[in-house]
Amino acid sequence: MRALITTRVVGVTKVPNNVSRLYAIRDALQSLRVAKLPPKITVRLVRAPQNPADENAIEVHVPPVGMIGWIAREKAAELAPYMDGKKGPYVVTAEIIDIPVQPEHLDNPGAVITVHTDVC
Repeated sequence: MRALITTRVVGVTKVPNNVSRLYAIRDALQSLRVAKLPPKITVRLVRAPQNPADENAIEVHVPPVGMIGWIAREKAAELAPYMDGKKGPYVVTAEIIDIPVQPEHLDNPGAVITVHTDVC
């Protein structure tokens, strides 16, 4: 079965130089919309069970930018068992669909992704 999960990316302000990178991604999404193309940017999800804050941690990476944050804890808890069931490290491809910015928090943009994965 193919699962579709939409979730937010957390911890974006904890990654150095991330705010300006998120604004660049936001501009790229807007350019895709203007060009009438699907507003999606591919990301990689990487399990990080060594994370001391969350054994279910899943990092969100934007090639070639690098890591931009983590999947929200509650969604990571749902996805981690499926990712851990594979041999070796398992990477899932997903897309950023939005970089929401609230006017009162310009220094803390968010990121929203969709995850497509096969669950058995």
